[in-house]
Amino acid sequence: MTENIALTDAEMRALPSLLLGQIHPILGDHLVGFYLVGSLVTGDFDAATSDVDLIAVTSADVDEAEVARLDAMHAGLIRTRPNLDNRIEVIYIAAHHLNANGADYTIAEISPGEPFHVKEIHHDQWTINWLILREQSVTLYGLTRKRWSIRSRTRRSSALCKTSAATRLTGSNSRI
Repeated sequence: MTENIALTDAEMRALPSLLLGQIHPILGDHLVGFYLVGSLVTGDFDAATSDVDLIAVTSADVDEAEVARLDAMHAGLIRTRPNLDNRIEVIYIAAHHLNANGADYTIAEISPGEPFHVKEIHHDQWTINWLILREQSVTLYGLTRKRWSIRSRTRRSSALCKTSAATRLTGSNSRI
């Protein structure tokens, strides 16, 4: 792990799209949504210290092959762009876990101070993350946050589809 290096405004704004461009080929149709959360959304981003927080929602749990490819992608990104070390947080979660209904589940994650890994989550451990996803996120790809239904798993599952959405970050509305 390296000491944080300030990211330029251009690097900061380009990072979510860069990551989406590398994640989408790995997950393909399995990726149903990609969302920016955290300080870039709330306006509290500090180029010297903040990380870029993202949530990738998938149609099912990522499998071993996807985990291996995502791990290699994240490691390669840090190797080629060391200024991003300790600056990226991406949570990979299956859509049906967003309303875990009392069941524990697994996610894949890379976060500051931790390499890419899969971990078990207690069913109510990350409730606040899912609330932030629904209430305070920027849709980079997939279902817009206004369409999330935390109460109805059936309604949310039927609504999940690959759609592209314009983002405040890039102003782009093109499909990947």
